[in-house]
Amino acid sequence: MINNQDQYKPDTILLLQPTSPFRESKHIFEALTTFFEGNADSLVSVIKVPHNFNPFAVMSLAKDGYLVPYQDYDERKNIRQLKPIFYARNGAAIYICTYDCLMKKNSLYGDKILPYEMDRSASVDIDDEWDWKLAELMLSHN
Repeated sequence: MINNQDQYKPDTILLLQPTSPFRESKHIFEALTTFFEGNADSLVSVIKVPHNFNPFAVMSLAKDGYLVPYQDYDERKNIRQLKPIFYARNGAAIYICTYDCLMKKNSLYGDKILPYEMDRSASVDIDDEWDWKLAELMLSHN
């Protein structure tokens, strides 16, 4: 355990996922600044959920074979410009949390989580061969 070695106890834990090759140093510094200026237990990098994956646009397949809305929503508001904005972890290019959050909650997520929004190109997360090919294509086009 980290605090058993030389009695070291950090105030803040920063985790950078190695599967996020387009994360840049500026993202790390901006996220750290956001975290230290905020009053939160944790911060996680996120990306806006595209409108077609918005929970109000998602449908599930019922037992009878028909599609049903995943979540009830006023259909008159079911246009892209009126949908609420949702965020998803972007492959978690950046996690920041307090030591207490990690040790007491056994989690990278506290009760107060700050977002650090990244754009799509910086949010590529390599989890499979398709992601790898996308990253190679992006690198080849600089």
